[in-house]
Amino acid sequence: MPAAQLTSATGSDPAQALSQLAAVSSRVTRTGTAVIGGVPTTAYRAEENLDKVAARLQARVGAKAAQAFRQEAKVLRTSTLPVRIWVDAHHLVRQIRYQVPIPDSSGSAPAGTTTATITFSRYGVPVALTPPPASETADVTSRVLQQARNSSG
Repeated sequence: MPAAQLTSATGSDPAQALSQLAAVSSRVTRTGTAVIGGVPTTAYRAEENLDKVAARLQARVGAKAAQAFRQEAKVLRTSTLPVRIWVDAHHLVRQIRYQVPIPDSSGSAPAGTTTATITFSRYGVPVALTPPPASETADVTSRVLQQARNSSG
């Protein structure tokens, strides 16, 4: 499940991360402190409700993105995802970690889990990006959706 879709659903303002997380979770719990990339942070955990994430994604990005997300969530065979988030004193997200089940080939049970960790740094620093030429890119959305349909039976 692309973290970008989860991020799009919860919003892009890093100063609002906890309120956005609370909007798609039943409860956000403070778990302690940690230093992430040399910055002191407060750690939180929650269980993201994937139905709430899909609804927010539809409202923010559109029905097509929400449907793709719902298809991916169906393949995972879970309605929630555990998430941990570390926020600094300026209310900026410094790290977010999702634990995602990996479906087995039959789609009947999880074969295991994977952890996706995204670390954020250098807030306020200008970014210079050069997109790759079109000849080096591909839209794989239809293939991913087909694979999800095939996996979900």
